[in-house]
Amino acid sequence: MMNLKHFSLMALLALALASCKKDDEVPPTSTPSTPGTTGTVKMSFEFVNGQNAFDMNANYVDGANHQVRFSAIKFYVSDIHLEDMGGSTVGDFHDTYLLVDASAPSNEFTLGSVPEGHIHMAHFALGLESAVNHADPTVAEFPLNVPDMHWSWNPAAGYKFLLIEGKVDGNGDGDFNDVEDKNVTYHCATDPMFREDELMAMLDVSAGSTVTIPAKVDVGTLISGLDLLADSVAMGGGAPNAAAMDGLVSAIALTGSGGSGGTGTVKMSFDFVNGTDAFDMNATYVDGSGNNVRFSGIKFYASGISLTDMGGTTVATFNSTYLLVDAAAAMNEFTLGSVPAGHVHMAHFA
Repeated sequence: MMNLKHFSLMALLALALASCKKDDEVPPTSTPSTPGTTGTVKMSFEFVNGQNAFDMNANYVDGANHQVRFSAIKFYVSDIHLEDMGGSTVGDFHDTYLLVDASAPSNEFTLGSVPEGHIHMAHFALGLESAVNHADPTVAEFPLNVPDMHWSWNPAAGYKFLLIEGKVDGNGDGDFNDVEDKNVTYHCATDPMFREDELMAMLDVSAGSTVTIPAKVDVGTLISGLDLLADSVAMGGGAPNAAAMDGLVSAIALTGSGGSGGTGTVKMSFDFVNGTDAFDMNATYVDGSGNNVRFSGIKFYASGISLTDMGGTTVATFNSTYLLVDAAAAMNEFTLGSVPAGHVHMAHFA
């Protein structure tokens, strides 16, 4: 596995102030989006192996150090909804279904329109909710009508949420043509295999713009908890299937936020803004009582920084690191230190 490089945790400081000229009429505290002030949001998935591009013709290593070559990796994404920094929903794509396919030339999908503003979090499911899972695929539209993603001979099982197929090297000689080598078939299905995931998107949408939530799928992480020689065939919702689905949750991260193997460097940056606009020390702003304000200085300390993964486990602490964030500084980007390879989900700080 290649070593993780570095990634940034972006923090936006949204001033609860509305920018205006000195003689402007004071705007309302919150203004709803007006018709026509929307942008388009897309979501893309890039298959990788750590810091390297994924290649269907290359060999990879599972959690038991067996070499594997894949012929197919596919999974469903559904129930996508986007939130702003306050947790309010700004985009709801509950009925949008994506089939992410490692063999496809592109895995970029248009979700739809969202109001201009900030997209902070993207929440989504891996698999399909029960009602959709047990619907008739013969009358469904793409991608719910793809034959190899449904158990037509076992309708009770419904769709295959995750499909992994290939070969595993049974004798360690690096090829896949010996009698000791096995076919790998993972068809993860049934309602209990449904998983939820999320990404910190941190995207600003302006009217008429198109933004993309760029996710990566780290195949090394996906199979890091599997022994594909001991459990080469796993159909339905058994323990290996559950491990594969859990591995998929861990494998999906925002592009640029790490990978499998080694350690990486984490930075934290602060960007002063006013809503969706850049903050300007020479501009006039309005406080909560409608008074015009112009700033000569805004500074604060950040300390007690800790990072946790999706399970809430601490992956790094920087208790002796103290940051002085200054609105007048040319840059507010700080190097925190090293973190192990994997997924950083939340940053906690004082």
